[in-house]
Amino acid sequence: MLMIPAIYGPLAVAASGNGSILTALPFIISRRNRRPWGLVFDSKRKLPVAFAVLRFRQGETIVQEVVTDLEGRYAAALEAGQYSVEVAHDEYQNINDVITLEDNAQVERNFAMSPSGDKSTAGMLDDIRSRVNAITRPVFAVGFAFSATVTVLFPTLLNFIILGVYILSGAVYLYRLWIESNYSGVVVDMRGNPVHGAILRFLDKDLATVDVIMTNKQGRFSYATIRNRFASIGVFADGLEVKRPHTHNERIGDIVEHTSDKHNRSIRITMKPVSQRAPKIISVDVS
Repeated sequence: MLMIPAIYGPLAVAASGNGSILTALPFIISRRNRRPWGLVFDSKRKLPVAFAVLRFRQGETIVQEVVTDLEGRYAAALEAGQYSVEVAHDEYQNINDVITLEDNAQVERNFAMSPSGDKSTAGMLDDIRSRVNAITRPVFAVGFAFSATVTVLFPTLLNFIILGVYILSGAVYLYRLWIESNYSGVVVDMRGNPVHGAILRFLDKDLATVDVIMTNKQGRFSYATIRNRFASIGVFADGLEVKRPHTHNERIGDIVEHTSDKHNRSIRITMKPVSQRAPKIISVDVS
């Protein structure tokens, strides 16, 4: 009778999010084939907009149509020319814009969408993620303790398998935490307050986009999945520029070289209010 409840623990953890093998798989499997080049985000809440549809047209012909992922990213590579762009989402006001590409290239434009109502999927997903993260550890701890107790009392093959799943899940989770804590960073203002919604564009040595992400409410970001694939970072935040500039690129904007060492990989970006004459440039302090 006690073997059946022992199964519930791993299932609960799998359903709850972090700490399970199911949620760790996307982290373990590399995203090397994915090239997200642009970002769509909520201009009010500073959150990525998932499942926004981008349509690139020449005249009345739709040349390409893409959909943003759960992190608001999209990938679109087009031939040289002028395109009209429509960004659509049921919960936001549509965006209509025009872009011009001088060479065959990826589209790197970021789009800020204005909510059409008080509620949005972006806010709901962020709230769900926060709630899931809050209950994951206690659920996992209780489930592991229960499974271990049942296995000691009833040392059957099934209970050993369940306990093994817990141990493996815990090992993967701890490894994930270690990786993310070692390959992470924060964007702050001059007072040390976090900058929520700053957009970071990770670039390779040829200035091609490797990934683009937004900082969370704590101003933090993780670059664990791309840690060996970028050489510099571009950052944009409304009304802010970085304290010590490194360089500026006309196409991309503000860029800094990424330097790190094997012992300390934390990145800290300090920003200040934009001055009238200075371009938006960022500097990165590795501390």
